[in-house]
Amino acid sequence: MNRKNIVQLPDAELDVMQILWRHGTPVTAAEIYRDLQGIRPCTRPAAYILIDRLAAKDFVRTENTEDGKTVTALVSEEDYGTFASESFVDKICRGSWKRLIANLVTAGKLSEKDLDEIAEILNKRKEE
Repeated sequence: MNRKNIVQLPDAELDVMQILWRHGTPVTAAEIYRDLQGIRPCTRPAAYILIDRLAAKDFVRTENTEDGKTVTALVSEEDYGTFASESFVDKICRGSWKRLIANLVTAGKLSEKDLDEIAEILNKRKEE
């Protein structure tokens, strides 16, 4: 899927995607339903509706197999994470990653270890 076609997911749909990403795909709809029970109260029909909504958004592909309905992720966790990060920065920090990092540092939300890891990432990027 093209990153331009990725949209913000409601929490319940994101829970389904996280189940798929955690398991690897394909996963049966029954497995998704069972895993959702550990995250939020959900009926079997509601779980299937979430899967159908994700299929309509081209986030997943479904297929009827002898094991039941099988669901395959079409959007990777990395691609969705990139989209969600960019969307957050655009909305909250007016598109400025620098502002986001400055806010985190000023608020004391980054440990020394976090800062060292960020510096290492930036240094590697400069070397590329």
